[in-house]
Amino acid sequence: MAKICNYLNENADNDAIYTNGAGNFAIWPGKYLNFSKAKRLLAPQAGAMGAGIPAAIAAKSAFPDRQVICFAGDGDFQMTCNDLGTAMQENLCPIILIHNNGSYGTIRMHQEMRYPNRISGTELINPKFGLLAEAYRFGYARITDELEFADAFEMAKVSTSGFIIEMIADPRDIAPNKSI
Repeated sequence: MAKICNYLNENADNDAIYTNGAGNFAIWPGKYLNFSKAKRLLAPQAGAMGAGIPAAIAAKSAFPDRQVICFAGDGDFQMTCNDLGTAMQENLCPIILIHNNGSYGTIRMHQEMRYPNRISGTELINPKFGLLAEAYRFGYARITDELEFADAFEMAKVSTSGFIIEMIADPRDIAPNKSI
């Protein structure tokens, strides 16, 4: 994720608006993205899972000509993915990056720390995010390696609809410089 954030620092628009929901995945953009007066972050302060997608739609509504990029975890995304219907209806086109590690990672991390060998209810069997993207008329790319990100992001930048990039991640890579 750090390499992807560094890529965005170099290749996202200078006035891009970033959003995210809550989860360990949000540590990466907070730590590795460069913000400025023009390049902003809309993010929750109190752990609101799912906040990134509605924030991205609101930002795109207020600033339709600016690039809006939402970071979402796979569980986080599923909290408010139905809001993509609003984006579709209103022709709002955010770029959504799904960090798919197949788990509620933050909860899993706390279980690992406090109750080793007693993991419960944190593994996810996800829907086919590509089919959800298609249902909401979003473009879609799935990557399994950060080297694939540049091509996917370039497709997203020129898309005339919203775009989802599903990034497959190892569930053990829970946060920068931390694994379980």
